[in-house]
Amino acid sequence: MGVEEILMQLLATAQEQQRWQRAAVLPAVRQTVAENVKSTDQRKAFEMCNGKTPNKEIAQAIGKSEATISRWTSSWRDAGIAYEAQDGTQHLVSLETLGLPIEVPEGQDARSRSI
Repeated sequence: MGVEEILMQLLATAQEQQRWQRAAVLPAVRQTVAENVKSTDQRKAFEMCNGKTPNKEIAQAIGKSEATISRWTSSWRDAGIAYEAQDGTQHLVSLETLGLPIEVPEGQDARSRSI
């Protein structure tokens, strides 16, 4: 067996392990996102965190201050559901992948109005 074949097998094994690992942690990630991204505005901002959109643009799009977006993204990074990318914050996984709606039912997003 050549080096290239061994490397291909290692890559295939690593990819399979990654799929299993993702499936195993997805429920915990879903819960963490639901607990930390509670309001409709926060969820809209979270979805816009694609690593390329600056906080200023996100703030303008959802009608919040840039400082508010900065606080939110900082808390998401601290919770491990987002990370700093080259040009902005990148969410770990989309709300759609987690099965979470962007719109939070009326009355459940009272926290966002106080911020």
